[in-house]
Amino acid sequence: MTKTLKLAALILLLSVVTIAVVLFNEYQRESAVRKVLIDPDSARFGAHFVNGNYACVEVNARNQMGGYAGRSWIIVHKTSDGWTALNKSEYCEDVIERLAKNAD
Repeated sequence: MTKTLKLAALILLLSVVTIAVVLFNEYQRESAVRKVLIDPDSARFGAHFVNGNYACVEVNARNQMGGYAGRSWIIVHKTSDGWTALNKSEYCEDVIERLAKNAD
């Protein structure tokens, strides 16, 4: 193998590993949110804003009446046991920025 081919293979491998880690963290955050929903199977996820050990996850899920409640933001926190849902927030980005600063 030439040096160029070895370098290309290494870059490809690193890219695949990076994507796998990102997707796994996204899956863990969504799993934490599903645990606090009335109908976890109905969850439709949107954006994830991550700041250190805190993240805001956008979700729309069915409520007690069976209808979709509309988009809401749920704050999740990463611990040694994984991600845990904390609470809902209208101003998620500001909240996680403050939480991350206070954690330092």
